[in-house]
Order: sequence, then C-alpha cells, then structure tokens
Amino acid sequence: MCLYIKKNTDANIAEKDILVFKCLDYRRGEYATSYRYYPIRFDSDNKAELSAEIQKGDKRYVDGEYFDIILTGIHAYRNLGYATLIAYSYNMVFNTQVYYAIIPKGTKYYIGEREDIVAERMIIFKNNKDYFKNLEEKLVEL
Repeated sequence: MCLYIKKNTDANIAEKDILVFKCLDYRRGEYATSYRYYPIRFDSDNKAELSAEIQKGDKRYVDGEYFDIILTGIHAYRNLGYATLIAYSYNMVFNTQVYYAIIPKGTKYYIGEREDIVAERMIIFKNNKDYFKNLEEKLVEL
C-alpha cells in the first residue's frame, strides 16, 4: 500500500491512542496485510520499520503537485466507511475484512492524503468488542 504525503512532511507522534481501521486478508490459514502480506498478530503490538530514508525516496506527481510516498510501516484508514469500501472491493478475491485497531500513544505516524494513515506500531483487534473493552479499561485508568 502506498501512502501519499505532501513533500517534506514530518512524522507525528501519537499523543493518545488513535482509532484506525485495518483491512486484512485471510489466505492460506493466516491473516496478513494487503499488498505486502505481512503476517499480523491480533491483540498484540505489531511493529514495522518506518525509516526516513525510505519515506523520502520515492516521489509522485499527482494533480499538479509532488508527493512523497511511504511504502513501509503498517497502513490503515481513518474512516470506517472508506475502509469498508476498500475491503469490499477486495473481498471476493482475498477475503478482506475490516478490523478495529489502535496506533498506541507515543507511536510515530503519518497521515496521508486519502483518508489513510501509516504507523510504526499498531494493535489490531480480532473481535471489535475487544477494542471497546480496551477503551473502557483506559477510561477507568483516567
């Protein structure tokens, strides 16, 4: 998956957990990310490299503007409707489904130009109820 960001955009650091929606494929008995087929562990901290050298290495010209492209990291969507649309378009071939996920507080991330987001860490919940249970636990801590 490619994430387009405005040229020379700096990474953000999550000040709190960020709710996102992750599309995953189910093939050959395992869940994996679309495009790169990186195996995912549910309900645990998934990590992926997000290095500055790779992020700034590829440029694309779109609608009269140059963008940097991020190919690394764990990609997701900020909008459930958009994630559902993407999953639906791939579901017939790859059995793609949408899962609730969080980018944990303190994680480096970028926001893309197409309702997408990429981070170096992400916790993906197999059961969406587990996301809400996690949220309730965090609210009790406050």
